[in-house]
Amino acid sequence: MSDLLLDVPWWMIAGLAGLGAFVFVSGNRRQETKVRNAGVAIVAMAIAWAVLSYYVDTPVEMTSRRSREFVKSVVDKNWPVTTSILDPAASLSVLDSGNAVYTTRDQILDGAKQAVDRYGLKSATIFSLGARRDDSLITVDLDIISDQDATMGRQINTSWQFEWQQTGDDWRLLRITCLKIGNEQGNAARQQFPQAR
Repeated sequence: MSDLLLDVPWWMIAGLAGLGAFVFVSGNRRQETKVRNAGVAIVAMAIAWAVLSYYVDTPVEMTSRRSREFVKSVVDKNWPVTTSILDPAASLSVLDSGNAVYTTRDQILDGAKQAVDRYGLKSATIFSLGARRDDSLITVDLDIISDQDATMGRQINTSWQFEWQQTGDDWRLLRITCLKIGNEQGNAARQQFPQAR
């Protein structure tokens, strides 16, 4: 229910404001003070709803924003931010490749540092992001285009799935699943990850 209140489609707010304007004009034409005031109240409610929706993030909006921050922190080698986003029990796996590649936050950080240096990661642009919520778990699907020295300027498409879990008032990245790297999936994609030290 709170998601509907805070993540409201623009057309609902516009419709409510339009209804308020119609009630106001109708009451004003007939010189009915109560109807005119009701119209003003409806427009004011639409404006308040829009402001509330704009300034307060829902959990889905928050985890989507934090997913973008995570990707940016890896590209920028801002490891304190990366660490703060990851849950201590975080893991990273590759879809259809068996066990997890990294089973702790420290292993993920070490693998990310090695990969950024090994491949010469220059940039990563999220071109598709979708999120869905199931109780206390939010799954964010990302498609990313990355540019790195290892491919001599040729960009690589990658697909990922981030699972966020609520811990107290905060949301932490608990599971990262690599769906594909370029055209490689499963064990072929798994080979792209440096060994955990």
